[in-house]
Amino acid sequence: MTHVRFDFQSPLALIRQWQQRADGARLLEVLITGYTLDLVFLEKRCISMARGLGARVTVLADAHEAIHDPADVRLAGTAYQHANVSCRGAFHPKLAVLVGEEDVWIAIGSGNPTTSGWGHNDELWLVLRSSRHSGPAALNELAEWLRALHLYVAMPSWIASTVSELADMIAPEVTDDSVPELRVLGNLDRPFIDQLPSGRVNTLTLTAPFFDRGSAAVRELIARFDPDDLIVGFQPTLSSYSGSSLAEATARVARAEFRDLPENDRRLSHGKLVEWTVDGKPTAMVGSPNLSYAALLAATARDGNCELAAVFPVDRSLLPEGTNVALETLRSRSTIPTEPQSRVTPPVTLLGARREELGITVELLAGPITAIVIETSPNGGPGTWQQCHVFRPTTHDPHDVLIARFQVPEQMGAAVRAVVYDGSERFITPAVFLTDTTRCLPRQVDSSAPRLRQYFGDVFSDEKLQKRFETDLLRLLAENAAHRTKAPSSPAVRRQPSATSGSDRWTLWLQGAEATIGPDFTASLFPFTSLMKSPAPARLQQWDVDLGGATEDIPEDEDPEKFEPEADEDGSARRPTPVVPPSMYPRMRSFAVKLAKKSQEQPRPSLELRMLVVQLILDLLAAGVWGPDDETWRTPLADALAALPPSNDEAVPERALDFMGSLAAVGLALLGQDASLYGGREDDMTFRRAWEAVSAHAASAESELSEQYLYQPAQGYSRVAGLAGVEMMIALAR
Repeated sequence: MTHVRFDFQSPLALIRQWQQRADGARLLEVLITGYTLDLVFLEKRCISMARGLGARVTVLADAHEAIHDPADVRLAGTAYQHANVSCRGAFHPKLAVLVGEEDVWIAIGSGNPTTSGWGHNDELWLVLRSSRHSGPAALNELAEWLRALHLYVAMPSWIASTVSELADMIAPEVTDDSVPELRVLGNLDRPFIDQLPSGRVNTLTLTAPFFDRGSAAVRELIARFDPDDLIVGFQPTLSSYSGSSLAEATARVARAEFRDLPENDRRLSHGKLVEWTVDGKPTAMVGSPNLSYAALLAATARDGNCELAAVFPVDRSLLPEGTNVALETLRSRSTIPTEPQSRVTPPVTLLGARREELGITVELLAGPITAIVIETSPNGGPGTWQQCHVFRPTTHDPHDVLIARFQVPEQMGAAVRAVVYDGSERFITPAVFLTDTTRCLPRQVDSSAPRLRQYFGDVFSDEKLQKRFETDLLRLLAENAAHRTKAPSSPAVRRQPSATSGSDRWTLWLQGAEATIGPDFTASLFPFTSLMKSPAPARLQQWDVDLGGATEDIPEDEDPEKFEPEADEDGSARRPTPVVPPSMYPRMRSFAVKLAKKSQEQPRPSLELRMLVVQLILDLLAAGVWGPDDETWRTPLADALAALPPSNDEAVPERALDFMGSLAAVGLALLGQDASLYGGREDDMTFRRAWEAVSAHAASAESELSEQYLYQPAQGYSRVAGLAGVEMMIALAR
């Protein structure tokens, strides 16, 4: 059955509703598009939830309108696909597509995937829910738009393939007449104005946050609909319009009303609405097009924006209530900048970067430039960018996508940008994130397997949240162990290459880990998530929390102690140290003991959970939970390390063993501080017990991997390992 409704909520509500479905339906694909984009917001509020439901998540936005700092982006390219896209106008559609095994949910509206667009602004959305077997013609219209998108909008080739696959998935097997009035309109090759009905209407109602300087779009809409009555809504100071040109453009209408919409709390009325009424029956077009020439009067193919809209009858007008404005008052107003602002074509536009088996592929647009420098960074932070390649394009059309393929060092960074020089000027593109398309595929996992019931964030600074996390994790450790005994697997040994791809086994294993503990913990435990032997390091992991229905950003406050640690040997950036309130120290020490005990119980939980236990104990040590004279931390850490090695009946890919050994080396380096393998003190015996259990695996550790588990000792009494100590343990184990 097909359902259509207009909604003032954001696509976040759709994903939450899917998560709460009684039938537990698996989510296969999520597509999100927008103009401005905040990946940090999406990662906090959306990505973990969607990946937890099994979906491949793909995010597209205008190449030069991102508002996030790449240093704060953690999961792009590994937990989801992100791509920059570009056209001659603005890439402006606001779309969310959710595809399951049996049904599809669509949201077409006005909100960008940012805190404002999906949380604070007043937006308009049309939501369609339909079966994939039988659905309305509008789904075919959207599918055709998606299939054609890459012909008019430049995007990475692997993203174009994803979008085409998704188009095939949403097209119904049988087209029914459930909602014949619903239409999905795009402007790829034909302006919106030419697709709207023409002829006299009783009332024409218009609102948008942006009007063009000359009110050309309003003028053309009036000419097309020839209304008896006209209502135009705008916010007096937050909308962008020219009062004098609006008055002139509407002069031919006998009865024109201008309405000031509320500006309570400076909340932007961001919905776009063209609504016409015939014989008392209103029909609304909502979506991304503003009341501007580039949005309504031009096609994408002819330098217009790329827009998307939906048309459907409504029971009552969607225009908010407001206050009437006198014509003379309107004429005196203008919120449009004095100088016209044109869209500047940058010298280079980076679309995306993809890691492949034989190297890296970067796709981009460029003007007549002789050399483009490709730089990478492990985390997108300032001072971390390094040149990895110089691309010298041959003669080309500036609208053609250029492809650069090259070999890179094993430890190439995960954030990628392009730099060009024009005399003394230096232009730097917004960053993209090295994408592992296999890693981002829909998860093929056991839907009945136990998992974290919610995705937790900063579990150490909030006592209530920590209690929920502790309860959930201890439950998961027990249930996971019991579940694993139901399906015994083949022995866990380092296997020789076979006809079955080791990359595939590693990817499937990571997908299972992600299903169990969520993408944030998975990315933190396995910071190199490519399928190559030494893939790209992930951004430094930080934890955030989703407080149920909240949509505003959660501030990431820094609380540095006056404690000054010794300088690290290599001065490299480390994981941020968790901040734990002193009042929670006793509870956290008890938590560490409980975790270590659970990881040792028979049957044992899966390897990713045992590794998570070790990492959480390392977190607490870095946070200074144990005082300067308290050595009781050694026992839970040694117990957790001793539980790491896989048993003979545990199938673990070789690459997972590399990570496990590298994490074990860090734990051994900590236990080895002020302890000896040959001594007789209690601390020496505790160190020796852990050494005997995991030193064989530490011998295969990679120092580059171990380095990703090190912390910056920012708290008083932080206990952390240094790289030199870890490398000494690896050498000793060998």
